[in-house]
Amino acid sequence: MLLDNHIENRVKDEILIFKILFNKKYSHMNDLIEVTQFSKVKILNTIKELERLLDTYISINEIKPNVYSLTSLCDLSCRQIQHIIYQQSNVLLALKFLVTNTDQTLNDFIDSIYISKANAYRVINSCKSFLHYIGLDTHNYKIKGDEYRIRYLISTLAFNYGIHCYEITPKDTYKVRQFICETNSFISFDFLEHSQEEYGFFEHLIMLSWIRYNPDYSLPYNEEFEELKTIFIYKMLPSYLDQLFGPHNWSKSDYDYIFLVYCSTKNPLFSNKWSEQDKIQVKEIVYRQDRVSYLVNLIEHYFGSDIVKLPDFRTGIFYLYKRYLFNLHHLIKINNYDCNVLKSDLDQEIYNRLVQVKINCEKELNIIEAVSYSELNYFTMLLTNLLRFLMPNLTLTIVSESIADHKLMKHLLYNNLSFNKFMIKEFLLGAEPISTLKNHENNILVFTKSFNFHEELKKENVIILPLNCIDTSFSSLTALLKEKEADNIFNLINKKEVDKSTLD
Repeated sequence: MLLDNHIENRVKDEILIFKILFNKKYSHMNDLIEVTQFSKVKILNTIKELERLLDTYISINEIKPNVYSLTSLCDLSCRQIQHIIYQQSNVLLALKFLVTNTDQTLNDFIDSIYISKANAYRVINSCKSFLHYIGLDTHNYKIKGDEYRIRYLISTLAFNYGIHCYEITPKDTYKVRQFICETNSFISFDFLEHSQEEYGFFEHLIMLSWIRYNPDYSLPYNEEFEELKTIFIYKMLPSYLDQLFGPHNWSKSDYDYIFLVYCSTKNPLFSNKWSEQDKIQVKEIVYRQDRVSYLVNLIEHYFGSDIVKLPDFRTGIFYLYKRYLFNLHHLIKINNYDCNVLKSDLDQEIYNRLVQVKINCEKELNIIEAVSYSELNYFTMLLTNLLRFLMPNLTLTIVSESIADHKLMKHLLYNNLSFNKFMIKEFLLGAEPISTLKNHENNILVFTKSFNFHEELKKENVIILPLNCIDTSFSSLTALLKEKEADNIFNLINKKEVDKSTLD
């Protein structure tokens, strides 16, 4: 998130090391150095600081030289423990001060967190810079701007960083979950209690509609949003809200705000009530938006026309689009795709092309940080797998002098290869001329043993898998299959069907 850029480096370093240790049973120092690009001394100092800060929540032990293991001593989730680390951030505390301040001065803030005036000015200026990017401002150390944007900021601070500007009571939680359950008969209170990682942000935003009740605000006019309001959800909201909370407590602005929260976040509201026609309607609305069309054309330019026709690609674009309503993307965190997904040259190539897509979108659509680092990782994984789906199956031709060996090898390949996009053909020596094995695209020749003549086929993709020691050879074949597939994908994306001049 954009806010992460303004948080103190020390806090972010602790978060990064903690997440790695929490999510892996064992972490080797060399891996920590590679992932974080920190020195060994810095990593050790960060681990010591985490142990000091979280001594009642976790234990970190060096179980053998340079191998570390984190043990949780509590029932808190990874995100909840991260919130404890984030409490150290003066930037986050300053944002809370600006949101909740009624008549306090800067000196009151300084006294509350024990920092110097010079540091306080630096922190406040960093906050102002961030607020400017998200369409908000300050006056006399109080936040100013559209109410809906302030609410998204408040929920971001609470859900993603554990910085609570307002107390959430059990009654508030009950009200919002009652509302959700009324709209979806498949959802229960118990389910929602155990789904905070997924729906907690949505719940918090809904609660703010009464915690920060303001009868005088309204959403600015937005043509895209007005089109979305034609779907059935918007028409159903008033009756559900009036039924639960009373008919005189909600205004059109409240309905608009709650519908915006519905559209822009992950939530189970009305999930069991969508018809096929409803799904078609909302997809048509999204895909006729100019900025969506521009993005799809860019993807087509860099990756070819076939990929943008796939339903799963369109689902990914829809997933991205939700966060960009009213340009709220800086305040809506997506799933954590912070890990390194660049595991091959192909991943790196796809990532680099997506960076160019990002640069074009920022320039042409005038969007600050049009796609985040996490989104680049997400779309790298998505496009890599969609491109794999588009690839024709590779052919493994089993070359043997025995029909029995053919059958045995076929079953061994189907049962043991982790790579699954292949088909098997059989070539019985003596039954066909050797020349027919040459010049077959997407073909890998699998010999059940070494034959003198296979040198004639050295230009082909040949691998020898002796049946008497085949277990040691599957990894080599899998590597060859992946290499061949990657070559095919490179060939596909380099045959772009959209001329670059159409995008200039």
